[in-house]
Amino acid sequence: MKDEVHENFEDIIEDKIFRYKYRMANHLEEDYFRRDKRRIDRFMERAKTRSPKIEQNLHELFQKDAVSSSIGNIALDYKNVKFVAREETRVVRDYMIEESIQQYKDFYETDAGEQDFFEYLDALPHRERIRMMEIFEDLTILEKGKKDFALIPKREYNAELSLFSNIVLDLVDFKDRVRPMASDAALLDSTRKFQRSSAEHAEEHMRNHKPLPEQGDKTVEEGYSSREIESDKREE
Repeated sequence: MKDEVHENFEDIIEDKIFRYKYRMANHLEEDYFRRDKRRIDRFMERAKTRSPKIEQNLHELFQKDAVSSSIGNIALDYKNVKFVAREETRVVRDYMIEESIQQYKDFYETDAGEQDFFEYLDALPHRERIRMMEIFEDLTILEKGKKDFALIPKREYNAELSLFSNIVLDLVDFKDRVRPMASDAALLDSTRKFQRSSAEHAEEHMRNHKPLPEQGDKTVEEGYSSREIESDKREE
């Protein structure tokens, strides 16, 4: 009995997460797409009635948080400082936990071997429920352009001033204009990857969006292969 191995919650959750992530390899193609379509359809239906806070503008939210939790506000009244982003995104974290569990149930709904595990899912400790977030997928987070960029125009050189004066003005311009704009652009870039849209907008995007092939996917049809060159030499 001392050598008997007892599987705990951590081992079970690890196995379930692994199985879900590689579910496509464990099912026939027709069975996989049927189950995944059910999971997607039900997710989109639930997304239509979820809290509006889940779809709030993250860029604006973190801008407010930068002001409310700034060093100045902490120094003036640290007892009443509000961390807006942490509080406002609490509903998002809870949503991700519940939705990840629901997506797992939707996919394996007709799997007889998973029915016993479903009874444990709702009673899992909070720590293990958080781990289920690894399988969460939100189809309302639309893919953004990975090569997008923004340009900040340089201050125009004033020929009537000396070189030293222009350098000083460049430094002032960088501090007062360029750096805040760059910080705002960086914040926008980091939040847009997690920005959720409405379910209706996501459905319309999936119907209309047709991904274009990447340049690296283009096949080269011109030129000779090494075998063709060898065959030409033999003919000569």
